[in-house]
Amino acid sequence: MILPKDVILRLLALDKDIAAGVYFLRGGSGQPCLYKRTPVETKENPYLHTPITVYDERGPFRVDCPGMGCVLIKTEVFRKIERPWFDLKANDEGKRNGYGQDLYFYTKVRWAGFEVWVDPGVICDQIDTWVVGYADYRKRLQNGKEPLGGGFIALQSPEQSGAPGGQPSRLS
Repeated sequence: MILPKDVILRLLALDKDIAAGVYFLRGGSGQPCLYKRTPVETKENPYLHTPITVYDERGPFRVDCPGMGCVLIKTEVFRKIERPWFDLKANDEGKRNGYGQDLYFYTKVRWAGFEVWVDPGVICDQIDTWVVGYADYRKRLQNGKEPLGGGFIALQSPEQSGAPGGQPSRLS
């Protein structure tokens, strides 16, 4: 990850249980690593999430899972959530359980009642065989490309924007 030099100060300024920056998935698709939980949890896999494909860049907003690439977590979170905090065997031996360690962790965070916020001004790049970042996201939006199956649009919270709503909207 390539983090901005003021990342810690910006995330501390949010003063939230969990504060994160935005980074983009490897592969150059411009897909932000942001997820909303699915409306229905299943006993077989309560960790299911759907990608947020477009996010509000005007100010901080709540999200269910911002990945683990750029995140600041208050120690209180670790004191209160059930152990193990991470499922280190989530994908052992090629098993595909439909979730990763981050989705497992953030589901426990949600069950414990903690909030997860993203500062869209904290933009991070991810290193693959090339650097993947914000420019890829903007290019995807300009070309009108959406990932298969759609996703969600994340809007600011009503507290931040002063407007009604603030909940993610579904893209089809």
